[in-house]
Amino acid sequence: MNPVLTDIKNYSGVKPETDNMPEQGTAYAFFQKIQRAMSCFPNFSEICKGILNTVVEEIEAENCSLMLKDPFSEELTIFMARGQKDSQWSLHQGSQDRGARFKSGEGIAGRVFEEGFSLVVGDTDKELKFINKNGSSRQIKSICCFPVREREEVVGVFNLSHSRYQAFGEWERLAMSYVVNQIGAALTASQFFFEKNAEGPFSQKQGDNPSFSGKGIPGIITEAGSTENSSNNGEFVFYSAAMKKIDRIIDQIADTNVTVFIQGESGVGKEVVARSLHQRSSRRDQPFTKVNCAALPSELLESELFGYEKGAFTGAYRQKPGKFELAQGGTIFLDEIAEITPALQAKLLQVLQDGEFSRLGGKKDIKVDVRIISATNKNIDEALKKGRFREDFY
Repeated sequence: MNPVLTDIKNYSGVKPETDNMPEQGTAYAFFQKIQRAMSCFPNFSEICKGILNTVVEEIEAENCSLMLKDPFSEELTIFMARGQKDSQWSLHQGSQDRGARFKSGEGIAGRVFEEGFSLVVGDTDKELKFINKNGSSRQIKSICCFPVREREEVVGVFNLSHSRYQAFGEWERLAMSYVVNQIGAALTASQFFFEKNAEGPFSQKQGDNPSFSGKGIPGIITEAGSTENSSNNGEFVFYSAAMKKIDRIIDQIADTNVTVFIQGESGVGKEVVARSLHQRSSRRDQPFTKVNCAALPSELLESELFGYEKGAFTGAYRQKPGKFELAQGGTIFLDEIAEITPALQAKLLQVLQDGEFSRLGGKKDIKVDVRIISATNKNIDEALKKGRFREDFY
């Protein structure tokens, strides 16, 4: 188990803040989303994607990134990054241009990597270690950088940045301590999984994916267990005649805008079908956004889907876009849709019919171009009879 990091250094006149702790519900939602991302094991890339999305959505940070050590050059390189203005995460794995690189001890990231201590900078103008490696760096005024450990070895760093001075306080430090420990645990567990399954029929061969830590980042795994890279073409492995029929249906409807409803037992691959529909469509280069409707209470789910305006409720300290906005131009996958309340079904019906909605606390409608794919393992006919599911929504 990775040690909890308690040694945090403050530089450039940063005064520790104790009054920026979020509402209990906000903190609970943050930790719950991180744990939900961890459920993507052993797919390390998907775990990181979920964590970065959560950090940007729930923490007062304009940008975040995960940097891991390249075992060949021994330099820190960007593995994945996400910003508030980005429509989706950015995966740098396998790219020849991985952005800024830092040697051990170089810059803030290099110093954290070398010393193994967390570093919080509230004014980069006064920080001699801050290095401008790209054009956007001149806008960065606050940085929060934490080491990532695989077992006991520091193998990378996790960064937060903001254009406002002294942007990060006690809440961000607490949240980042938790985040880097989860990333380290995920990396360790994923490495162990692939080592133990190295001789299996769907094993990952050495060199299949670029290596960042000592033994390489585990690949992206489909339901059947085959390894695929980030240029997924929407294919999946199957053997039965029934799945061959489903594959033909996917081909027929993939490149259309028709709304798709998938029904089946847990574990049969409903999400795999949804992703294949997206990857074979003309929306493949746009976001694929998944929402587990059963994972959040109705009130939190509504804000998760549609976002909220600043001041819409206690703890809404800034405007937050919802999943529908983040999926603009792409596909949104609503898993376990039978779990949502009839009241929320009515609001989703407006999106289905008119392609528009309003944020919580908002006064204007927002137009979106999003394809909706939903799934459930429930008996919808029974839910209709009991009034738990709207007939017009079905």
